[in-house]
Parts: sequence; C-alpha cells; structure tokens
Amino acid sequence: MVISRFIENAIASIARALSSKRGYQSMEMTKIAEYARMLYDAHGSKAEAEAAQKAREHDEAGNSEEAETWRAVRKAINEMRGAYES
Repeated sequence: MVISRFIENAIASIARALSSKRGYQSMEMTKIAEYARMLYDAHGSKAEAEAAQKAREHDEAGNSEEAETWRAVRKAINEMRGAYES
C-alpha cells in the first residue's frame, strides 16, 4: 500500500504536535480530517485499511503518537465512508 509522502509527513507533523499537548485540539482534528479526505480521495475504499496498516507499523516501531494519529485518520475515513454509504 502506497501513501503519498506528503500525507505521511503531514500526519507525522500532527503526531509531533499532539505529543507536546494532551489530547486532540480542534486545529489538529481539522488537519486530520483534511488528510483523511486526501487519503480517501487518492485511495478510495483502500484508504481505511492503509491508515490501519500505518497505525500498526507505528505501534510496532514504538511510535505511539504517530500510531494514535493514524488511528484518528482511520476513524475519520470510516466516518466519511459511512456518510457516503448512507
């Protein structure tokens, strides 16, 4: 599964911002939604699985902040898919 370097770097940036704060701030949530939309637009129905894969990879590498951010991206994609399928 190939995710654009731009989206990967952007999500890593969000993870770093979140690690310096406790919990999600509205700006980070907006960014997560934007990147989830970009990932969904680029990869369609595979986007949610790609985000889950990235979360697993970061968990295994010990990058819990990035893993948490990818889980938030996956959740946002899931919510978008639900809106489209309704």
